[in-house]
Amino acid sequence: MLKELMNHNELGVKFYRDENAVIFVEDEKIGVILKLSVYENIFIFHRQENDVEAIKRQIEIAKHYDEVMAGTWRPETERKFTRIR
Repeated sequence: MLKELMNHNELGVKFYRDENAVIFVEDEKIGVILKLSVYENIFIFHRQENDVEAIKRQIEIAKHYDEVMAGTWRPETERKFTRIR
């Protein structure tokens, strides 16, 4: 049985985990639930360029879901601005 981890409505992507801690992804554009390892290899071909980066971040969060919920991990972010002091 799959338990929903995250639902990203704007991208149309849902992440699930089964009792063996295997992560699955349901993508509205593909229309199938796939293992995360398979999805990582094919989602680039079905998505626009700006969606790809957002989905990559969601994949990283899904891989570290328990740590994210515990507050011990967060995705790396690229600084787009530098502070002037």
